[in-house]
Amino acid sequence: MTILTPMLKPVNLLIVDDSVVYRAGLRTLLGGRMDISLCGEAATCEQAIDSLRRGIAVDLILVDSSLEREGDGVELISELRKEYPELKFIILTQSKDTQLIIRSLQVGVQGYISKDAALEEILNAIQTAMTGTGVYFGEYVSTDILLRAFGGEEELARGKPLALSPRELEILKALASGYSVKRIVEEFGIAATTVDSYKERIKTKLGVDSIIEAAVLAVRLGLW
Repeated sequence: MTILTPMLKPVNLLIVDDSVVYRAGLRTLLGGRMDISLCGEAATCEQAIDSLRRGIAVDLILVDSSLEREGDGVELISELRKEYPELKFIILTQSKDTQLIIRSLQVGVQGYISKDAALEEILNAIQTAMTGTGVYFGEYVSTDILLRAFGGEEELARGKPLALSPRELEILKALASGYSVKRIVEEFGIAATTVDSYKERIKTKLGVDSIIEAAVLAVRLGLW
C-alpha cells in the first residue's frame, strides 16, 4: 500500500471512540504529523456533539462503529450530517457485518477501516476523504467491490447492471441482513434450490461474484 502525499492543509481531526487506550494509540500514531491537527476527542455521542456545538474547527471525524454506552457510530454520523453536512467521516470497526457496511454507505461515510489498521492505511483513508476522490475501504471489503461499486459514475454507467425484480430485491435484502437460506425458505415459502437460483441471478444481473458485493452495489445504485 502506498502512502499518499502529505496534505497541503492540516486536517482538523476529531476522534470519537469509547476506549481510552485506543484513543491514546491514535494520538500516538497521528499526533506528530504536520498535516494532521488533533483538535479533540470524545468517548460518547453526546461529547462529540457538544464539541462541535462549542465551535471547535473540525474537518474529519474518526468514529467507532460501536459506542458501548450510547450504541451506534453510524447513528451518530446520521445525526451530525443533518447539522454539519460539510463534515467528513471515517468509520473505525472490528465488524465484518454486511448490514453495517450498507448502513455506513447510506449515511455517506468517506471511509470504512479496521480498528487494527496500520498507520499508512489510516493516512490513505484520511486523504481520500479530504480530497473527495471516493470512499476508502480497508481490507474488510474486497478490491472487486471498490472497482464495481465505487469506480465513479462513468464506470457505473459504462457497465450498468440489469434491473432486479421486486422478489430479487427482497431476497438480496434478506441475505444482506444475515438471513440464512433456511430462514429465507421458511419466511418466503420457497425451496432452498430456489434461493440458490435467486442468488445466482442477482450476482449475474449486477455483475458481481458475491452477495456482499451485490448488496453494496445495490445501495450505491439506489436500488433500496
